[in-house]
Amino acid sequence: MRKFLLGAVVGAMACLGVVPDALAQAWPSKPVRIIVAFPAGGATDAGARAYAEKLSLEFGQQFVVENRTGAAGAIGHEACAKAPNDGYTLCYNTMGGIAILPNIRKMPYDPVKDFTPIGRATDALFGFASNADRPWKTMQEFVALAKANPGKYTLANSGIGSVTHFSGEIMANGMGIKLTMVPYKGGVEQLQDALAGHVDMMFEGNIFPHIKSGKLRGLAVSTPFRHPDFPDIPSMKEIMPSWNVSGWAAVMGPSGLPPAVVERLAATLPRIADMPDVKERLLGMGVLTMKDTPADLEAEIRKQVPAFAELVKQLGIKVE
Repeated sequence: MRKFLLGAVVGAMACLGVVPDALAQAWPSKPVRIIVAFPAGGATDAGARAYAEKLSLEFGQQFVVENRTGAAGAIGHEACAKAPNDGYTLCYNTMGGIAILPNIRKMPYDPVKDFTPIGRATDALFGFASNADRPWKTMQEFVALAKANPGKYTLANSGIGSVTHFSGEIMANGMGIKLTMVPYKGGVEQLQDALAGHVDMMFEGNIFPHIKSGKLRGLAVSTPFRHPDFPDIPSMKEIMPSWNVSGWAAVMGPSGLPPAVVERLAATLPRIADMPDVKERLLGMGVLTMKDTPADLEAEIRKQVPAFAELVKQLGIKVE
């Protein structure tokens, strides 16, 4: 009877989102899923899988990536926001899904209230690239042709409201050119069309192996510094001094995640970020590891949500 009553109390507390510290410290006692809002094979997915593998080793339970794709990441972010807050569903959220999407369309989640911040894990070392058969060899040559032919050239992105979409809009606006934006479900699909020559340019992190093979031509990288493995490709900051774009991904959970779970994850993620094999693996996909705290991530979200609201107005992006 005592066991039955204890189980009933614990069950009731779990339903209310209240988990005793002792139970939280025992976490995880079963596999943990990590929801990724973009398809397998892209830069975001690569970051999530690299961290999931190390978390599995650190905690002795499987951390399994689950891809819930569509709507520029909105479907995956919503799935995480509405998941049980028992510590067995985490999410690898992106800046686009948290700070951008809620400013351009009505979302079924609140970017501040519906998630528990744990820490940024990666930042994008993305780049602009074209099929190697295109006539331009530099960003400057592309811009000159685009100015002479408004709307003729296409730029792929990972969905309206994604970081890659906004980056393209910021680049076009800053360069004074008009491009036709072509949205995809994720980086894999746009890469396939760029390799096939169906789009003129793409902006993503999974371009670098194909630049190395010669199938794509790198025009610029997103960071203020050049890619350490591709020093001949200029940074966007060199070409466009006003450029200031980042694309972080963060480990988060549904609102009300047990504090002990947050603390354990927040202490583990920076150690993973420092692992040489993780750094090397992700650099090849155009991703840099980051070290962060729950408080810093929350502060960044609270800063970026209104900042992107203002940027939406400046760029004249239609709000749905």
